[in-house]
Order: sequence, then C-alpha cells, then structure tokens
Amino acid sequence: MKKFSWALFGVVSLLAVSPFAHGVLQVVAAENIYGNIAAVLGGDDVHVDSVLNNPNQDPHLFTSKPSTSKMVADADMLILNGANYDAWFSHLVKIKARSKAVTVLDVGVLVGVKPGANPHLWYRLSYINQLASALTKAYQQRLPNKRVEFDHRLQVFLQQQQQLAMQVIELKKQLHGLPVTATEPVAAYLAADLGLVVLDQAFQLAIMNDTEPSAQSRVEFEQHLQQHQVRALIYNSQVQDPVTEFMQQLSIKLAIPVIGVTELLSSGQSYQHWYQLTLDRFRQALSQPIKSR
Repeated sequence: MKKFSWALFGVVSLLAVSPFAHGVLQVVAAENIYGNIAAVLGGDDVHVDSVLNNPNQDPHLFTSKPSTSKMVADADMLILNGANYDAWFSHLVKIKARSKAVTVLDVGVLVGVKPGANPHLWYRLSYINQLASALTKAYQQRLPNKRVEFDHRLQVFLQQQQQLAMQVIELKKQLHGLPVTATEPVAAYLAADLGLVVLDQAFQLAIMNDTEPSAQSRVEFEQHLQQHQVRALIYNSQVQDPVTEFMQQLSIKLAIPVIGVTELLSSGQSYQHWYQLTLDRFRQALSQPIKSR
C-alpha cells in the first residue's frame, strides 16, 4: 500500500456550504463499505456512488480513472477512509475543494487513527458509530428540513450496531487469549475486540505495505503453523500474493481453519450483514480445537 500523508480537511470540512431545503445530496465514498452506510443513513434524500465496489479487486492496486474524477467533481459530500489507505482519493478531494463547496468526512481523522497505524477502520464497530453520527450531522446541516428523518435512521442503525456489539462481547468470553495468525492486519481491530492474540505482526505489516516479508518472519510464520501454535489463520481473500497463498495452503494442509476476510462488500450486501457474516466465520473457525497431525 503506497503511503501518502494528508490531514488538510480534518473530520468534517464545510467549505462555504449553505443548507438547502430541497434536492438529493450527491455523495461519493471511496469504499463501498462507507457508501453503504451513507446510503442507509441518507435514505431517499441521498444518491451514493462508491468508487471501490468490487470484492474481488485488490484495493491497494487501484488507480483513479477520469470517471472517478467526474464523480468527485459532481459531489456534495465525500467520504474517505484516510489514514493513508486511499491516498488516490485524498488527492481528488483536494482538487475538488479548490473549485466547489463540499463536505468531507475523513474517517481516520474522525476516530483519531493517524497515518502509519492500521487503516482498516471498518472492522471496529465503535469507529463506524462515530462515522454514522458525524454523517448524520452533516446530512442535517445540508438538509435541515429532514432532520427528524435522518435522526430516526441513525437511531435504528445504532441499535443494530449495539446488537452486533453484544455478540462481540459474548464471543470474547469464549475466545479471549486464543492465539491466531494473519497474512495481513485487515481484521486486526476485530481480533483485538475479541481478545485474540495475533502472532506474526512483522510479516503482516510487510504484506500490508507491499514489501517482501523478511526470511525470519516467514520462517516464524511457518513454524507457528507447523507446530500448531495458532488456532486459525486470518486470510485477506482480496489480495493475491504467492507468499500469503502459500501460508493459506499450508494451513489447509495442516487442518488449521482459515478465516477469510475482505476489505469491501459484495454486491447488494450491507455493512452490518457483512460484519455479521465475518463474526460468524470467527465463531465457527475458533469453536473447535485444531486437529493435530
């Protein structure tokens, strides 16, 4: 993942924006996870486009196209992950802000995660709750006559979030302290919230930063699998890499459960349904001891 430092706009930037009573807000999200949340909270009062929306696509390899620039140019509101995850979008946002009033929500700035830290923010429910509240506030500033409707959607969303949070708390009681490993720190926030101990951090950071893992980190990773020192492998199914694929196949050979995780939603999938399915995969994979061979 290429690194890019940007903190120009902060959490929510309102640049010469005047609220208006009618019309549909044009919202563009860098990733479809945020796009789905924006659509759920906005209802019929918003039109949302998501740039990254293919779960089979490696987000780290994406390059912006002219069509992306046009979407951003026509937008009233822009949502990006920040924390150096979507630098290509940050660049478009800065260009857009020079020419037209726009509301910008940078999730990394909003939740206090700085560049260099784990940027996969959507795996932590509390971060999404903060985004939902900030997004609703921004909608209400743009369409004050729809304040009640926006608030109602937010409360429904947060209630559903609370149900997921209760599942995390209950599952943590069962999984706390269990060792796992991962090819990349995609689901690290969820793993931490479940109380899991994640090994092979150096290996994961190298893969996330598009660098070759050191020989030592690879040997240690293989040893953890070969010696059954981990209960599961968390595998980023969107990234095609010979080294990570080798670890995945080795885990399967050793009968170590593989938990597939993604960085984007599948077509027609909601954020909360996606999170529920991910949580279920963790529960299923870690509910039984590893079979030794």
